[in-house]
Amino acid sequence: MGRKVSLAYIHAMQKRKMTVEGLMELNEENKVAVSHVVGTEDCKLRYTFARRKLVVVEPAYDFKDRAWAVAVSRSFDSGDAMRGSYEAKNRKLELEWSRTFTDKGSFKISASFMKKDQEIIPKIMAESTWSCNL
Repeated sequence: MGRKVSLAYIHAMQKRKMTVEGLMELNEENKVAVSHVVGTEDCKLRYTFARRKLVVVEPAYDFKDRAWAVAVSRSFDSGDAMRGSYEAKNRKLELEWSRTFTDKGSFKISASFMKKDQEIIPKIMAESTWSCNL
């Protein structure tokens, strides 16, 4: 039907675990992926919508944990990128901003907030990478 389909079979002998993964591209902007550990309830489904490769929306569902997650990212021509995600299972919200310079390197600032019981646990991180010619 003119659609790209990828299948993978992974066998971890020491863990006695077999995983089957599949990816189907509906068109250039829409993809559906599934991952299943054979013999268990571990099954994950993810849908990816990429509008002109600038905005990407990825809702996902984990059938074993009966939990959903969603991630949204946006790239800009200036080299900036923003990403936000939420995991219902862990009640975790993540926000990230990164910038890539063509000659200087890059940096990333991220924050995550996880709600445990009635307490919100924040985590803030900053990363920087430099490029240099020797």
